[in-house]
Amino acid sequence: MGVANSGSEFAAASPELRSALGHTRGGEPLSNNRAPADDLAPWVARVYATKVDMDPGGTMHCGLISDTPVMRVLFSGDWTARTRDGFGRYHQAALLFGAHTKRMPVSVSGSFATVGVALKPGAMPALKGPSVEDTLDRIILYDHIYGHEEWGTSRQMIEWFDPGAPPERWLKVAEALVRQLIERSRAKPPLPVIEAFDRAVFADPNLNLAEFAEEHMIDRRRLERQIKRAYGQSATQVLRRARRSILPRTCSAWRMTARPKRRRCGSSIKAT
Repeated sequence: MGVANSGSEFAAASPELRSALGHTRGGEPLSNNRAPADDLAPWVARVYATKVDMDPGGTMHCGLISDTPVMRVLFSGDWTARTRDGFGRYHQAALLFGAHTKRMPVSVSGSFATVGVALKPGAMPALKGPSVEDTLDRIILYDHIYGHEEWGTSRQMIEWFDPGAPPERWLKVAEALVRQLIERSRAKPPLPVIEAFDRAVFADPNLNLAEFAEEHMIDRRRLERQIKRAYGQSATQVLRRARRSILPRTCSAWRMTARPKRRRCGSSIKAT
């Protein structure tokens, strides 16, 4: 919610980590993280690409937390995550990460590259995806949601992206694929009241829901139903998460910038 604002904790750059996209002054490997094309803005919060070389034998341990679903394609690296369904291993796959109710422990071994699309609240139901509530704290193979023999399978997506291409090209391909998804699903933009609620919660996580409903001329119970459908959680839970400052939307990684063995990092972003 709100303007992109990273709250990450990383190790300083070392010979073990070499980002193709450069480093911050503090030595943190950078990702190419930007707003989507204007025509995608109603559904998409951010798009990002990451490409980091790590010395053989290196493993990074991190955590992910995002308040809305993120579509990610993993081009390289051996990934693990502890999800609602248990412990999972992932390699070269297109995946849907559901929103998180708590920090999701993850790790990556070896050099890694990813591209991702962070969705706005309400985008998943608009795109005819699964119930947001059913995806909470889960990682789902893209084939099981939108996969098709002629379009959208995990394997085909990786081929279309061309892992050897520059990261900016990955972002262009990601945007083109989202356009196709919008067209195929005949998706309408998320409800304006959800967008307004999203901004309001970021500005004031202690907002009075009844007053917000009255201001936007909507019945409170109807608003609560729309919030539940958009976020997968009740309005009370969304506000509680905001107050605890664990509402980062675009987990700009599995941009998660790498760390040497046995060192830990946490990555989070708040974005519109």
